[in-house]
Amino acid sequence: MIQMINFEHLEQALALSDFDYFAARRRMAPVPRGWQKRESRPKRAAVMILVYPDRDSLLNLVLTLRRADLRGHSGQVSFPGGRQ
Repeated sequence: MIQMINFEHLEQALALSDFDYFAARRRMAPVPRGWQKRESRPKRAAVMILVYPDRDSLLNLVLTLRRADLRGHSGQVSFPGGRQ
């Protein structure tokens, strides 16, 4: 049987007293695609992760469906967010 994740599990996972920010950032950084001079600075962006319980105390996650007529990432499911 699959164990459902609840808010207590989420709180325990986010209790990051010994969290190493720099190690996590190095691990998650994208692999360089080769040297390429940018014409402008990268855009700062952010996402929001909204988790809420339903009547049965099951956790739900809010996602968005990107419009099909967008230039980039059209039709994809994503977290709400955008430019910072």
